[in-house]
Amino acid sequence: MQSKNSRFASLTWWRASRIRRFLLAGGVLGGVWLILALATYWGVVRPREHRFDFYPRWVGARSVLQGQSPYTEATTRRIQEGMFHTTLPPTEDQHRFLYAPFLALLLWPFWKMPFTIAISLWGGLQLTMLLIMPLLWAQLLRWRPSPIQIALLEIFSIAIFRYPLNGYLLGQFATWVFFWTLFALWSLHKGHPIWAAGALLATLVKPEMALPVTLLILAVAWREGHLKVVGLWLAGALLLWGWSHWQIGFWEPAYVAGLRAYRHYARPVWPPALLGWPWSLMVALGILGWAGHWGGTLWRTRAKHWTLWLFAGAWTVFLLVWPQTGDYTAVVGLPVIWLWLWAHRDTVWGWVLGLAVCGLPWVFWRVLRPLRWEYLLLPLVLWGVLWVAWRHAQTTPSGAERAEAP
Repeated sequence: MQSKNSRFASLTWWRASRIRRFLLAGGVLGGVWLILALATYWGVVRPREHRFDFYPRWVGARSVLQGQSPYTEATTRRIQEGMFHTTLPPTEDQHRFLYAPFLALLLWPFWKMPFTIAISLWGGLQLTMLLIMPLLWAQLLRWRPSPIQIALLEIFSIAIFRYPLNGYLLGQFATWVFFWTLFALWSLHKGHPIWAAGALLATLVKPEMALPVTLLILAVAWREGHLKVVGLWLAGALLLWGWSHWQIGFWEPAYVAGLRAYRHYARPVWPPALLGWPWSLMVALGILGWAGHWGGTLWRTRAKHWTLWLFAGAWTVFLLVWPQTGDYTAVVGLPVIWLWLWAHRDTVWGWVLGLAVCGLPWVFWRVLRPLRWEYLLLPLVLWGVLWVAWRHAQTTPSGAERAEAP
């Protein structure tokens, strides 16, 4: 009897200590978020007022919550007057609300706050997510980088690789989508299907960016037997879609019309098109074919960390063959660099080259004219880096394997 009581007491202590660790981690992250939000307010929000890409979403989402269509000209005028204190000519970017209306439910607390508080918290949240992501990735790889390596990962991923900061300064959603797809992958590896499904639903704030990789993660979940993830995601997506119709009615025609108009005044970049016809089609088909073959090999052989290589490759292909509306989406190229640094974790030259790739966007910014060429060159470089890192990881034994060698 005493033994059972002892085991029960031990189990209770473990659960209590786990809860304490969870609360401690939550408190630390909450404190970091608050500090970064205050820094965002004083350093970014006060000088720029409402001139953020977050503002059209804030105005449109509040309209949705009031039962009004966010795609009307009246909503667009409110956005323009709030951002620029005037209406814009039709040849300029209209800053319309061009997003799915269930965005209003997914980020409901932000739309109930005054804009200044909402954008400050949003900026602080983006930076907090950027701090967490390299650590999540290292945990997925079972990699324990040294404190110096962690510092280099954080600094180069956030500040030197230019694109995350671009998205932060604009109040964009790319970092949010990237974080939750990565968190979904982490949740699958840790055996938390409900967390994974919830994370993938959170990415629907920007479905045109999220869906290609979301569908891939769902396919991986299906293959690995996590059918609950697929079922919960489908149920959640249907509920979001149904809620949006209950709130503002049949919104799809206005949404599609807004996207068509956007192409004319904002001119999204399809990277292969910069090469002209027929090279654009040849490059796109070549990369898709190569990626399909490599992805199929990973899918069949299930090599070590195959889901991480597949994840990094999918985001790289997204950058190359999906029309890009801004360079901030290139934040999704970070897993390629992280995989390179992990594959070359024991060599100084490997780290030097990997961190140099982080600085490449600044070279593009100084040298390329027009700058639109970086939409093509960056994913091509990342694809080459990913392939070389993959080959190196397959031919170089890990530290544990070297320790066991005779």
